[in-house]
Amino acid sequence: MRVNCIIWLLAATPGTMLAAQELRAGVVDVVDMPAIMTGQSDPSWYLEFREEWTILNERPEILKSVSGYTVHDLRDPHADKDSLQSAFGAFMRQLLLAGGNSRFREISHEFLLMDDQDTALQMIRTGLCPMVADHSAMADHYNLGDQLLSVYFHEEWTVDPVSLQITKKVLGITPVIWQRRQTTEGEPVNDADTGLPVYYKINLERIPLRNR
Repeated sequence: MRVNCIIWLLAATPGTMLAAQELRAGVVDVVDMPAIMTGQSDPSWYLEFREEWTILNERPEILKSVSGYTVHDLRDPHADKDSLQSAFGAFMRQLLLAGGNSRFREISHEFLLMDDQDTALQMIRTGLCPMVADHSAMADHYNLGDQLLSVYFHEEWTVDPVSLQITKKVLGITPVIWQRRQTTEGEPVNDADTGLPVYYKINLERIPLRNR
């Protein structure tokens, strides 16, 4: 799964991020081409979206405004971008013509929140904590500031049959808690080959969101 992203903070109100009721951020998010659109369980295409997110904790609601996207091919990383975009466009138009359906529901993908070097990403994570704390019955068992390290977005995508512009509607999120693996003596476990920390993940209950 390709979940790399680049985030830059646009606005946060009011005051501190823990109390923030609204957060806006620009995001470049990389998402595997959904199997519901390709009919393949492991498609080689993936999409790099340029988006603006608005997180509204009080409603709760997460809005994603897509300004554009680029198609990539995992099996051919050096493929000509224009040719790949053209092939993707032909595929999508054939798909929409055959199925007559430009709306795809229940597309789910995981978004990582764990890059400690990315200040804006940390602020996104902190901004999501009040939403998770208020709407997850299990949230008080964990330190969300340290352990909420990814989230699954559950979305509806609508594809314009002419421009192929994709519109996203966030239907819900599933917060994911990451816990360090430990030895029986309580020592944290690192991967033997990479030396990186080893985690196991716990999915909290899905949080339904308002959507427009």
